[in-house]
Amino acid sequence: MYSKCIFGQTPQIQRNMINPLGDIPFQNNEYKFSIEHLNELQNKYTNHLASKSYSLIQNDLLEYSDLYTNISKIELNSTQKNMKLLLKISLHGLTGAINAFHLNKKNIELNLENMILKSKVKTMLSNKNNRSVTEMESNMSIVKKFTLAPLYSYYIVLFGVPDNGFEPDKINQIISFMKKYNVDF
Repeated sequence: MYSKCIFGQTPQIQRNMINPLGDIPFQNNEYKFSIEHLNELQNKYTNHLASKSYSLIQNDLLEYSDLYTNISKIELNSTQKNMKLLLKISLHGLTGAINAFHLNKKNIELNLENMILKSKVKTMLSNKNNRSVTEMESNMSIVKKFTLAPLYSYYIVLFGVPDNGFEPDKINQIISFMKKYNVDF
């Protein structure tokens, strides 16, 4: 006995509500598309895209390319309309995740570049309009000031004050950009 589903006719069996596809592979000629492909797509790409955790998206372009190629081949060879649509949505999600990763990386880089430029402008303007002590009024005060290392200052400006310490992944991102622009950290 067969029943209809979006993946064609399948044997009528009891399906799990959480994982209705089970471990049934989708086969198209010599290409196989299994639940592992979907899990990889979800765990490494679309979950992080949906949760806006862009820095956690898998950035290995070879792995991305292999997954994209496998899904594309199956989509091109699929004759089922619903299966084609599901695979096309999967490809769009995969592409969106990679684009979001790179846009996030570029955004961080531009924010750091902007902060560096602001710092340079501030340094240039800081020695202007100085008056000698004798010209100033007699009411003077001394202020003690401290500054954080640029690495931590940039981290706080970009990501806010950390609740549980500085995250190594985010610090590594900032370090790579600082090295790129030859900024001391």
